[in-house]
Amino acid sequence: LTAYSKDKGCRDTDAVAELQEDGRTVIITIADTKSQNDKINFKVRKSILTEDKSKTISSFEKEITFKDTESPTVKSVEARGNSKITIEFSEAILVKDATTFKQATEKLADKIELNDQAISGLGTNNEFTKAKNSLITNDGVLINKLEFYFTSPLDDGTNTLKVPKGDSDILVDTAGFPVQEVTKTFTVTKLTSTPKITKITGGVNGKIYIDFD
Repeated sequence: LTAYSKDKGCRDTDAVAELQEDGRTVIITIADTKSQNDKINFKVRKSILTEDKSKTISSFEKEITFKDTESPTVKSVEARGNSKITIEFSEAILVKDATTFKQATEKLADKIELNDQAISGLGTNNEFTKAKNSLITNDGVLINKLEFYFTSPLDDGTNTLKVPKGDSDILVDTAGFPVQEVTKTFTVTKLTSTPKITKITGGVNGKIYIDFD
């Protein structure tokens, strides 16, 4: 991943990468959209350390062909506590004409429904609501994951989230395939105690990870 340059075809950064929960997989979303069957040479430089920083991972190089034949899907919907839901897509979806992450999340909040009501009408906390693992490009905003925070607690028990079919401007991937309408249920567990720390671990680069229940 390289730093932004005014000569490149994107406004924010060239790409964004997110390490997955397995600690081994990295998903990279690039801002410079490729055409079907475009090929690039992908290279990992010999500069990545193992977790204990004792060894350097060998360099790796491979030709990659871009090919997309499927619509993006809603990979998961999860509640954390009673005031936050996370929506993850199987691949980055585009919100065209949005120039900021805030604009993109607001447009999606108008489209996505929670318990038969648009999320935008339920009172979202705009300070904490955000697009995760996302990019601002010349075409709009690419989003892999959404975190919606609410100003009021969600209903305990089963809740229903509806994502409508996408169109050419929103909920569509860069190949032009729209999300198909889908309804997902998730459970909000009634909170009966204050949050507790379940685990504290040390990570790379001096980071400390604290997990709460």
